[in-house]
Amino acid sequence: MLESPVPEGFEPAFTAVSCAVHSLDGWLFTQRNPEKSEGGQWGFPTGKVQTGEPHAIAMARELWEETGLEASKGSPLTHLRSYRVQWQRADFIYHLYYLNYKECRPTISLDQRELVNYQWLSLENGLSLNLIPDAGSIIQDLIELKLC
Repeated sequence: MLESPVPEGFEPAFTAVSCAVHSLDGWLFTQRNPEKSEGGQWGFPTGKVQTGEPHAIAMARELWEETGLEASKGSPLTHLRSYRVQWQRADFIYHLYYLNYKECRPTISLDQRELVNYQWLSLENGLSLNLIPDAGSIIQDLIELKLC
């Protein structure tokens, strides 16, 4: 569950970063490897922040590791929002970033250990995917922001 005010008893076990990537073809949705938590479900490229790692650096690293995308090739990596998430396994902080490849169609090279498929879709069409928990709420936030 996404929470804006700090929920009572909220104790984050880790911090995650996620990136809403936009290009000429739409928004990048990725499908998690069935062997991973939330396996087979769709969302944005996401990963955990390593101890002492700045969030933007973690996001650029995760984007490169999971999709082969270089954050430096798009618009500046922009922090949009932070969420407090109470998940069945652990509480965590989730930082959402935005990256726009305005004038190109970037090549995706998935790390099959993490992700098994991808699609470029409108945000509205992304809502019809089998999404990871709370991804629908995040997509609705992006629709309201009217970034593109």
